[in-house]
Amino acid sequence: MNADGRRSLESAFERAALGLPHEAEFRDVEIVAHRARRHGRTTELALTVDRAGGVDLALCERLAARLNALLQDEPEAYTLEVESPG
Repeated sequence: MNADGRRSLESAFERAALGLPHEAEFRDVEIVAHRARRHGRTTELALTVDRAGGVDLALCERLAARLNALLQDEPEAYTLEVESPG
């Protein structure tokens, strides 16, 4: 994958991650951090989230599923990690 493809994935991930709190299901979610880092032939995408009352595994799974759906048209291989700050 060339540098333009990586930038495309990184831009798409940033837009998707920052857009999540605007979706009804995730209105109470705070995006603490997001990052994209090249690792070998893939890009590692990481999202750190928080919300009042804490973050559970089910929320991380729903967020990951939504992000994967939003990024499904991106041709570059990536891994995705969704975590809480605590």
